[in-house]
Amino acid sequence: MEHILFEIPVYIMNEEEYYKNWEFKKTQIKEKYLSNGYNDEAEFENFFMREYKYNFLWDYNKIVAFIRITYVQSFNELRYDLFVQNKRVSYNEINKMKFHQINGPNLRVPISNKSNEDLLEDIVLELQYIKKVFFNNRFVDDRAFANIIYDINVKKIVENINK
Repeated sequence: MEHILFEIPVYIMNEEEYYKNWEFKKTQIKEKYLSNGYNDEAEFENFFMREYKYNFLWDYNKIVAFIRITYVQSFNELRYDLFVQNKRVSYNEINKMKFHQINGPNLRVPISNKSNEDLLEDIVLELQYIKKVFFNNRFVDDRAFANIIYDINVKKIVENINK
């Protein structure tokens, strides 16, 4: 049996790049807006936030992939599955995104005879490898995961699953 332990989102770009990209787009939209006879800056800001708010804010950045860490009970191992978006999706279709698993190397870490500290270190190293090899040009948002990983007792979770 398989048990999902963690899922880590992968975004199209990091926060800094995202806002830099949107500032460029905002400038283009503003030029077009002003060329249509409007000249009030405050009116443009209201228009921009009304029309583009959910595209402009970092919180609505697009997830293009994710990493799933699963405990595979039958093999007593952690498996790392990588999922990517099926197709290019517009912001209006964001809730309809479908993902498929990509084939990669056999990303598995055996659990037997390892301490919890060794397991945590293995998880961190595997994630670094995945970020570097598979998502080098994307933003793997592992910030929350990194904040809690050393407070998690993976060995105890596995023992509870196996009871």
